[in-house]
Amino acid sequence: MQNRPKEVLGLDILRFFAATAVMFSHLAWGSWSDPRNVSATGVALLKGFQSINPIVSVGWIGVQIFFVISGFVIIYSANGVSALDFARKRFLRLFPGVLICASVGVLFLFLDGIDFVEVAIKFVNSIIFSPKGPWVANSYWTLSVEIVFYGLIFLIIMANMTARTQFFSELLLMVSMVFWIGEITFPHFMENPPVLFTLNNLTQRLLLQYGCFFSLGITFWLSNQFGWTARRLIVLVLDLIVCIIAIMGEVDHASKWFGFAQSKSLALAIFAGSMVLFYASIHWNLIISAALGRLAGPVKLAGRATYPLYLMHQPVGETVMHYLASRGVDPFPALGIAIGLSLTLAFIVASILEPRMRAAISRMIDRIIPAQSHVWLTQPRAPITG
Repeated sequence: MQNRPKEVLGLDILRFFAATAVMFSHLAWGSWSDPRNVSATGVALLKGFQSINPIVSVGWIGVQIFFVISGFVIIYSANGVSALDFARKRFLRLFPGVLICASVGVLFLFLDGIDFVEVAIKFVNSIIFSPKGPWVANSYWTLSVEIVFYGLIFLIIMANMTARTQFFSELLLMVSMVFWIGEITFPHFMENPPVLFTLNNLTQRLLLQYGCFFSLGITFWLSNQFGWTARRLIVLVLDLIVCIIAIMGEVDHASKWFGFAQSKSLALAIFAGSMVLFYASIHWNLIISAALGRLAGPVKLAGRATYPLYLMHQPVGETVMHYLASRGVDPFPALGIAIGLSLTLAFIVASILEPRMRAAISRMIDRIIPAQSHVWLTQPRAPITG
């Protein structure tokens, strides 16, 4: 099929939805119900949001949606490029945003009265993409998962094995399938909350839990490029089955950790609807782009704002809500102001600060690593074939 649209606007919409879902989940529920961070203000806010807790509590499903999008986008960006070019682009995609957002987050943590040493540790952990926190915001944990995935793709490009992309997708699927079969077979290993938290940290970074979501994104890309085959359809069905099992497992884990029964049906419905939009976005991209017309620019900007919104909403939103709630502002107005400020800062970062920072860092990299050096890294690879 070889349909390689430069922009898939539907995915920008889906990205923004996923980030917004995570933001609501944190600011209207998770930030105040986390047993590691209990405060009188948090308890009051959580009580004020009781009417929407069953809905916003599953907003974490936005992370799984991000992983599917990442599987699609990263394979697209790895197609026919050199290992160095791939690594350079991924670094420039991640680091400038992290540096800016962590700096903004640090400012709000200071305003919230957090100790200097604690804030410094969080800042350093955040900008070095540490797999272990504490970070400026808990959302940073997913960056180490993404980097592991990027690292695997980098190695595949270096080994000139991009032609085996289908097999790589199946390997990610199999790893997740084995993990979740083990989870179902031996559930007692995850009954103790500290054990649950520790094992989650390890299995998340090894892509044991989330490999199926990346695999699903890769499968969507392969089908969009080369069409559906019997093998690809089987992988798709297995991807979806394992993703469903994984989401149900995540609901169980979250329910145990937070002591609040979450809705499996709602989490699955949100994910299913998102995957329908995902497929429609890549299958009818030209139609959607034409229909959006002049809205294409704002949609692209919203897509770019997703990353800073995801990284900044917790320190910004939590600080604002703490301040407002302590002065008697009702929970919902406080939530609205926190979300409004988080969105405003995210769009400023995406439209002004991050592009300038990325350009400056890009020039520094070009001076440090000349384009003609390291031939074994700079040799473009053959395009992925169906």
